[in-house]
Amino acid sequence: MSKKSRFMTEISTLLITSLLINCAVNRNSSSHKREKMSKSSESLEKIVNYENSIYLSATGISLENTEIGIKPLRKTLEGDLSYVEYIPNNQKRDNVLLYLNGLLSHSSWFAPVACLLGKEGIKTYALDRRGSGINSIITGSGKDWLDDLESLVERVSEENPNARIHLASLCFGSRIAGAYDSDRNKNKKISSQVMISPGFSMKVRPTKRESFLCWISSLTKCDNIVIKSPVYNEELFSDNEGIISAIKKDNLKISYPRARDVYSGYALMKKIKFEKLNSPILVLYSERDEIVDYSKVFDMLSKANTDVFYRNYEKNKHALTLENPQQVSKDILKWIENYR
Repeated sequence: MSKKSRFMTEISTLLITSLLINCAVNRNSSSHKREKMSKSSESLEKIVNYENSIYLSATGISLENTEIGIKPLRKTLEGDLSYVEYIPNNQKRDNVLLYLNGLLSHSSWFAPVACLLGKEGIKTYALDRRGSGINSIITGSGKDWLDDLESLVERVSEENPNARIHLASLCFGSRIAGAYDSDRNKNKKISSQVMISPGFSMKVRPTKRESFLCWISSLTKCDNIVIKSPVYNEELFSDNEGIISAIKKDNLKISYPRARDVYSGYALMKKIKFEKLNSPILVLYSERDEIVDYSKVFDMLSKANTDVFYRNYEKNKHALTLENPQQVSKDILKWIENYR
């Protein structure tokens, strides 16, 4: 047998084996959670309230002066794509905030910050991308994530015609935010960005086998293949035992994301034109972060044709919205109210 034939045989064997293994994995806890997710707004509200309670309790933040609402954004084949609203009792009308979640996380990871901002009159719209959080049963690619964000920006703009819209994102979500800002924010509906632990370059990566599965799932548009999240270890997010315990209790976190979603994250990085970023950016990060490679992230952001400011959270790690929500909310509030 020639070297080429042997190589093709090995590739075919690896592919078939990988698909069989991942079909089995896909029937485990992560896909089971997706299958059990109800499409009714009442059930989603119970789920969000439970997840919020975990993180509010862990951070000592209350829901005082803030109400939670869940609304459908657009129809999909699997049901409504929904988002969460954190509505202040006394809303200020000059600034609103949009939030995009990370790879493993969901909107409730921002709940402590959203509630603190709510006390200051700032309304937050939090969107779990397709394949995560309350939208985990809904499939889609990077283009769908950008379309969804564009739809939410349009809705927020209509509901708050005189407000400046600010876009906050955590880790993986910053890839969506960056791609949107550099490609679709030509009318500048997004006034500024807050990137929290922006995941443009990672220290942790899928294995070669998992990367191969990501490529295959994208090539075949297969949504039935999942891989173990590169950020599966809860201790990567924080040193705080209370936060680690809360993440372990989290029923919505995606420990086994769809391989196609992970590949879409790679594709988005190619779509981001850093020199065409339109909105001024506040970057909240920690040098102790074991997930993000900031030496490369800072180099990428140095190409931006806009102002970029940095705030180092020296005592924290990656999940800044959970580790230090008081300071994050103060920094965001100061940023959106004072930067022009």
